[in-house]
Amino acid sequence: MKKGLFLVATTLLLATGASAQLTLGFKAGLALPSSSSTLGTSTDGVTTTTNYGTLGKGIPVSLEAAYFFNENIGIQLDATYLIGLDVTMGEDTQAGSIYDLYARTMQLRLSPQLVVKTDMGIYMRAGVVMPIMGKTTVYEYDQTGFVGQELYTEVEMKGKFSLGFIGAVGYQFELSDKLSIFGEIEYVGLSIKRKSAELTVFDINGTDQLANYTTLTGDPLTVDYEDDTTPGDINAQGTKSPYHSLGFNIGVRFTIGG
Repeated sequence: MKKGLFLVATTLLLATGASAQLTLGFKAGLALPSSSSTLGTSTDGVTTTTNYGTLGKGIPVSLEAAYFFNENIGIQLDATYLIGLDVTMGEDTQAGSIYDLYARTMQLRLSPQLVVKTDMGIYMRAGVVMPIMGKTTVYEYDQTGFVGQELYTEVEMKGKFSLGFIGAVGYQFELSDKLSIFGEIEYVGLSIKRKSAELTVFDINGTDQLANYTTLTGDPLTVDYEDDTTPGDINAQGTKSPYHSLGFNIGVRFTIGG
């Protein structure tokens, strides 16, 4: 009986080893906002519109490594760097009161996932997305923002550790036994709780006044965000920012073994 079990286990291991496969890939694409979160308003003096979107808009560039236990099931790890595109939060285009407020995100993410593929080249993957470093910079220009003077500021926002969902459906076309190209539609559901905000640029009429910011305004250069605050606490109440996106990727994969 023991010999029979041993033979079965050995056979299964050999079969898995024979079909096991490692793939390495590179991909890039475009991520667009996938939710209608309110970011601010824009006006031209006649009409006012609400700006909807998320801070996850950008160009994702990824390296991926996948290990398949058999022909259909495997695990994959993506390392993705999001090169953010400008997201408009507020705008005023009236002559004499020009105002522009927008944000841009730069973020490195890791995404462990489960992959299921078919013999027809169609595959699906789903897992967890984890931002491990990065920042969102908020840029503000106000023509009369500081006692009637031209004001330009940059604030770097950083977040706390957060987890989100990532999933994709794609099609892979084999050029050879070792080389494939693919295209996929990818969804990222991610909200990040703020950790800190630091003012890094403070210009008045084109002159750097960052060193004088606290004296001129009475406010600190850096604000930390907490889950709970008390009266008189200089830190701010923590809030979540949306980074949800829906986009597409195209790329190439190299197969090792199998």
